Amino acid sequence: RGTASMGAVTLPVTLFTLSATNRPLANLVYGVPTYAVVEVEPDGDVVVREATSFVSLDGISFRAEQ
Repeated sequence: RGTASMGAVTLPVTLFTLSATNRPLANLVYGVPTYAVVEVEPDGDVVVREATSFVSLDGISFRAEQ
C-alpha cells in the first residue's frame, strides 16, 4: 500500500528493491489506476515503466517464490 510521487524523474525508475525472500520467480507487470505501469522483477527491483505525477501501489500483490 502507498503512493510514490514521481516528480521530475526519467522513466523507467526503480522505486525500491525487495528482500530476497519477498521476490517473485518471474517478472510481474501491473497496470495501476493512476495511469502507470509497475513491474516487479525477479531480482527484487520494483520499477515504474510509465506514470503520470504519482503512482499508487495499492492492489499490487503477489506470492513470493523462494
